[in-house]
Amino acid sequence: VSVKNVLNKSKCLIQVAEEQSVVTSRDGVFYGTISLNKIPKGSYDVQLFLDTEVENHFSSFLSRQITITYSNGSWGFPDKANTNTNLSISKRKNSNTVTMLPVTPFVKDASNQIVVNCKSDIEKVAGIYYWLSNNVSYGIKNMYHGSYHVPDDVLTYNHAVCYGYATTFQALCNAQNIPCVIYTGWAYGADGTTERHAWNEVYINGNWHFI
Repeated sequence: VSVKNVLNKSKCLIQVAEEQSVVTSRDGVFYGTISLNKIPKGSYDVQLFLDTEVENHFSSFLSRQITITYSNGSWGFPDKANTNTNLSISKRKNSNTVTMLPVTPFVKDASNQIVVNCKSDIEKVAGIYYWLSNNVSYGIKNMYHGSYHVPDDVLTYNHAVCYGYATTFQALCNAQNIPCVIYTGWAYGADGTTERHAWNEVYINGNWHFI
């Protein structure tokens, strides 16, 4: 695995399932290996988290879904022939090209209904934000349906945890050709505790804004 160091961090945690490898930056790139021998055959997301020498935890960089699959006797990346490349755009974020993720017709229809009276991207983003805030409850009800993180299920069952809000917000924005990325990291409580969290950054009128 090679990862361009886009946030000037010094360490990168590479994780597939329960297997992990920590590597340091060399010439602006993280180079590392991770063993897949102990991982059951299947399909997994490759997770990448960045850190510095002085911090005590890893926080993720742009959350892009990098999937690795065991097929035909070996590990590899899924066939990209099934990926919708027509939605690729050239917006840049932290030296990475941000790619519009394909959305289902269900998500597209929901997005169009939410922004039906909006005339600009900023109105669309605000409309999507307030719609999610007012219509999706925080919780894990119906988690067995996947509703805690899959946009179609979040919009069906109206329940999600933070990552579900983030993936659904991204999908609804992407349906309107508005670039949006997901971050995952840590939220700090007033009592000093931390827990995993997810949020978005969206591209409006030539600038990126955290949501």
